[in-house]
Amino acid sequence: MSWKGLQKAVSRLPHQILSKKGDVTRDPEFAALERQFKDVSKVVERFQTDAEAYRDGVAAMLNHQASFSEYLAILYQPLEAETEDGVVKRRNNETSAKDIQAVQDYSTIMGYSRDEIMPWLDVIDAQVIGRVIEFREILKGVDRTITKRNHKQLDYDRFRTSVAKLKAKAEKTISEEKQVYKLEGQLDIATQDYEYLNGLLKEELPRLLQLRTQLIDPMFENFYFVQCRIYSMLLARLQEVINTNGDHFETINMGIEEGFNERLNRYNARTELEESGLLKQALTINYHRGISLLTVIVTTASAANSSKLTLKERAAIRQEEKMKGSPKLGGGGYGSSGYGSDSPPPPAYGMNQDSMLDSSPYQGDTKHSPSYGSYNNTYSPPSGHSPQPSTSGQTTYVTALYDYAAQAEGDLTFTKGDRIQVVQKTQDVNDWWTGSLNGQTGVFPGNYVTEE
Repeated sequence: MSWKGLQKAVSRLPHQILSKKGDVTRDPEFAALERQFKDVSKVVERFQTDAEAYRDGVAAMLNHQASFSEYLAILYQPLEAETEDGVVKRRNNETSAKDIQAVQDYSTIMGYSRDEIMPWLDVIDAQVIGRVIEFREILKGVDRTITKRNHKQLDYDRFRTSVAKLKAKAEKTISEEKQVYKLEGQLDIATQDYEYLNGLLKEELPRLLQLRTQLIDPMFENFYFVQCRIYSMLLARLQEVINTNGDHFETINMGIEEGFNERLNRYNARTELEESGLLKQALTINYHRGISLLTVIVTTASAANSSKLTLKERAAIRQEEKMKGSPKLGGGGYGSSGYGSDSPPPPAYGMNQDSMLDSSPYQGDTKHSPSYGSYNNTYSPPSGHSPQPSTSGQTTYVTALYDYAAQAEGDLTFTKGDRIQVVQKTQDVNDWWTGSLNGQTGVFPGNYVTEE
């Protein structure tokens, strides 16, 4: 704002504060036109914002799509391993050649799509966003004229009110007579300016509002045309991948649920993961809680983002835990453990003893129960029942029934089927025994082995 404009704003301020609503000049016809103009200005501004967001969104989609296809191609590549002599040998790869080819074609097509569609975003810039910016500049010029008209209305009301107050006095001094003469001159100028701008806007605004569709139509048509081109090119490229790799997209003509079930019947990765030994240690540690391997995986994943589990999946996990319950302690006789399988799961050795007794029907003498897992890095034998040396005169051996990985310093690690020499043992299989294997001596849970 210039210095002259600031002076005018200050001179108008007292009238704006002290004037009554009844003293303000009102023109209903102009007020209606002004409201329509403001609405059009807001819509055009929003149109520009959305067009720019669409342009940026398509560009981001194309870049992310191309990057995703490149990473997918890397994941599908055959695995390679480097030997000690530096020779790279290709490992066995179960991914079929048709799947690898489909992914490579998809990666190539996505790169082509990005290169083809990106120039059309420049068309949006030039034919849509650029035209909207020009239209907004026209509207800004009209808006400045409306603001100037409103200022002239303030001047007109201000001078009119001042002249009326001075003329209302019965007796006026010479200075007041001069002031009336001066204000009448200013009122005459303000009246002419206000009536000119008010009449001009009332005459031209309807024309502008009528022409708005003719100004917007070319932009809208260009925008629609570019959108159709973008979608058609992307669809054509994707269809090209499908047509070239029909053997890979076998369920493309099926419904979503039908296609999913078809692939599930052919190969159930979930079942294979359950049966694999990939997370056997997690299964060993958590089985005493009645948690399956899949539940361990799902629970670990849901810890990062539990909202990814559906209500049905959560209910299934809770039902699975409820039905299995907590296994019994003890059970030196593995043939009657109640697990119902030829190879029973390992007993629970790492649970907190109090929580185990609360959830188990076993209520025997707790002093014979191990307390492994309640210490950190230092082994502490169970109180009241320390392991005693074997009373047999000959060396005693036991056979491991399960895999056991050392959980703390002093533990003995072994795998199922290992033959362990017993150094110290007790009569309670739920106690911790001391043994030696492959030159290493350490403690291990007695209910993980069977005596020979």
